[in-house]
Amino acid sequence: MGTVFDDYWLISRQPDEILIRYHRVGEAPLEVSAGEFWMAASRAASLLRNAGLQKGEFFALGFGENTVEDLAFRMGAVRLGVIPVTVNWQADTKERLLFKLQSTGAKAWVAHASFQPEFWASFQKELTEISFIQSEAIWDEGIDSDE
Repeated sequence: MGTVFDDYWLISRQPDEILIRYHRVGEAPLEVSAGEFWMAASRAASLLRNAGLQKGEFFALGFGENTVEDLAFRMGAVRLGVIPVTVNWQADTKERLLFKLQSTGAKAWVAHASFQPEFWASFQKELTEISFIQSEAIWDEGIDSDE
């Protein structure tokens, strides 16, 4: 059994220590330091907060592959106390996705460029009460971090 301090594993690391090494077929590995990941998660939390999410509310995560951005938004969600609704890009139909969004009352949809573009475009037209966030925005230095 761990100690209460185990919860602080991320912030106790050196900022330049490589935390994530993400391999994509045919590309050089993407290395993300603990400091870069902390900043990305802070920006994700800021984007979720700016979309109007409050503690206990839901948002959808639409990714067409495993990504660092997915992890950053999950960490940002923990920081805010909001709940991600995972989209299964390999199995969820449009009807299933709409059910997930509507049954949870999701306030926002975070999507990665790898997510099915036809669903993304359709949902933006149909679901006008939901905020849409491009996950790659966490790498934009102009996005405020949520401290």
